Amino acid sequence: MGAEPAMKAGGHGHPPPEESFFEERLRELQGRGRHAAHPAPDHQAHHMEDRLAGLLHKAGLGPFRRRVVVGGWEVDFLFERSRLVVELDGFVHLAAPIREKDRLKDRSLAALGYRVLHVENAELRAAPDQVLRRIRQALGRQGP
Repeated sequence: MGAEPAMKAGGHGHPPPEESFFEERLRELQGRGRHAAHPAPDHQAHHMEDRLAGLLHKAGLGPFRRRVVVGGWEVDFLFERSRLVVELDGFVHLAAPIREKDRLKDRSLAALGYRVLHVENAELRAAPDQVLRRIRQALGRQGP
């Protein structure tokens, strides 16, 4: 029968109206405990990069370099001849500060003459052939 705690904007656990779906999802996960709120461990990023590298090799889409610095930014995959950067994006890339950093990185790389193709980890898991098709198209190569 005491005073009820102050409600956050949006009330009843709902996000403030200006909050995006992704920010709402991130906030929801943060409420589940310490481990759910943190990005996937770095080994998860490496695992997905290893998976994509294997697919690229198998499809004959090379040469490429992994985890190299271009213009002060570390990129996941670099196809130097085509001036193409492929970035794998996991859940952490849904957070507003990371999205803003990604946009800045993309603009910086574009200013250096690079094209950036973003691939979500979920897409790579669910539709690897589609991912390869997108990369092949960005490289200007024909294929299945």
